[in-house]
Amino acid sequence: MDIKLLLNVLIFLIIGIYIQKIQCINFNNLKEADLIEVDNLFNNWNDYIDTKQRIIIGCFDSDNGIEYDNFIKAINSIESLETKKGLISSKKYSTIFNSNILNSYLGKKGINDIYVEAPEILVFKKDATNHILKYYYSADNNFREDSISKFIVESASEPMTKLEDIQLIDNYYYYIDSDNNHASLYSMEKPFIYLNLKNLNNKYISDVFNVLRQFKNQFNVVYTDENNFIRPPFENLKFSPLSIIKNVKKRGLEEAFDSSQFSDSYVTTIYHYTENMSENVYHQDLSYDFLIDFVNKYNNNTLIPQKPKKHFENQLNNKVIEFKYNDYVLELNNHNFIDVTGDVFKDVYVLVYYPWNEEYEMIKSIWNELAKNLYYERNNIILASYNVLENEVLNTEFKSRNDYPEIILYRSQIDDIENNKKKIIMYRREAGVSYETLASWITYTSK
Repeated sequence: MDIKLLLNVLIFLIIGIYIQKIQCINFNNLKEADLIEVDNLFNNWNDYIDTKQRIIIGCFDSDNGIEYDNFIKAINSIESLETKKGLISSKKYSTIFNSNILNSYLGKKGINDIYVEAPEILVFKKDATNHILKYYYSADNNFREDSISKFIVESASEPMTKLEDIQLIDNYYYYIDSDNNHASLYSMEKPFIYLNLKNLNNKYISDVFNVLRQFKNQFNVVYTDENNFIRPPFENLKFSPLSIIKNVKKRGLEEAFDSSQFSDSYVTTIYHYTENMSENVYHQDLSYDFLIDFVNKYNNNTLIPQKPKKHFENQLNNKVIEFKYNDYVLELNNHNFIDVTGDVFKDVYVLVYYPWNEEYEMIKSIWNELAKNLYYERNNIILASYNVLENEVLNTEFKSRNDYPEIILYRSQIDDIENNKKKIIMYRREAGVSYETLASWITYTSK
């Protein structure tokens, strides 16, 4: 019995070791699958660069560290996105474990303004003026997989391209070089500058491109010379000469459902040049100084964004509801009240009022300012108003009230998606109605 037991144990050990070896072989093959030998990469350097491909080099002390492992994971995740639907990734990856050899290679290519020390990741690409652009991710960073992925995607994206070369595939934006089907992923978190040459006076083109070159690392620059067949999120910009488009990941949806179900899993905020010029400046004047001022205002968060869209899409049943904004406050009425306040993904704050009330007049300007600031910072929040005089009071518990204004929160059901009734929270007016107290209450009560 003892001998038979011993034999069984030995058999299990041998099988376990064999399986582990197979797993190691498969893992190592996976790790090396997308890498080019550094010698081959530099031998084909000019071909890669001249055909708008990106060169990504990871320099590490060895292939056993966490930095190397996360680099491999990051490039595999990017490759899986850039090889969808028959596309070919525009990126060429390589690794090297001797920084002195890499510095020597770069010196032979005339790249002498970078000195590499492991661990470090470098991205090289050519811009529209045939200059080599260089980006590096060094030991000052944390070398997390998501951080590396973000760096590679942002650094390797096309710096300036025609809008017609951008495609939306499964909620990701790609630059696709139609000559060779090479795909380059855009970072949705990196803002776009949109330029419509059809609406731009020729005398400003030189100034515009000088400014764009100056901020080329900050923005994805897209341009077009037509006003037809413009794809989202640019379709509403037909008559704008220049705009900044900022995409912000919608918070909350991924906690309730798979966010990929929703085409608007990113919230788009648009800043138009013509809407942000001072009154004494001709709005189509896109000369250098005014353009610099526009970008600086964006960086200082002082631009005025485009007003919200004219339709509200309920995420639960895809019903499109007509609505109207007064400044940045959504005006509710008998027709849209239930649909808007019943949106399970949003905290809806409603200011219920009589229009002649003096206290309402005091709150109105504060409510508008809060709505303007919160609409773009917290896309899961709606600030609305409801005129009791012009509309039926839909909530029976409020029918006998005569002391409006009242502020009511119809709270998001993200944490309780099966419940078909939203929780209602009333604001205690004795706490005061200053900007600070209302902002604090909204911050405290929102999801």
